[in-house]
Amino acid sequence: MSAIDSVLLVAFGGPTRPSEIRPFLEIVARGRRIPPERLEEVLTRYREQGLFPAFPFGTDLTEEEVVLKKALLALKQTTQWKKLRLPRLAEISKTIVVPERARPYLERMALARAQTFKERLLQKALVYALASVDAI
Repeated sequence: MSAIDSVLLVAFGGPTRPSEIRPFLEIVARGRRIPPERLEEVLTRYREQGLFPAFPFGTDLTEEEVVLKKALLALKQTTQWKKLRLPRLAEISKTIVVPERARPYLERMALARAQTFKERLLQKALVYALASVDAI
């Protein structure tokens, strides 16, 4: 008779597709006082290693459009009272004079040559959003 008579297999289940990773982490972290920002840091770190691509099956979006999506979602969260936070000085300073690195994003949104007050306001908001996600 061998030293091993049986094997115990324990499985907890887990995500099988990239779209299931975030909900899985939220369930695992529930009740543990882990801030959502920390979960995002973990996901970002693994994505940077190529483990969880944002678009595992590809996308028709350009790199600029992907960055714009991220920035606009961050801006949306910033304007919700539940997630309101004070802007960082680096983010504010980038809105005073529009950085050259912001030009492609502004051109994509047709805000590169803002003329009206509304367009200038939208331009500053977009530059702020881009700075808040470290895109510029």
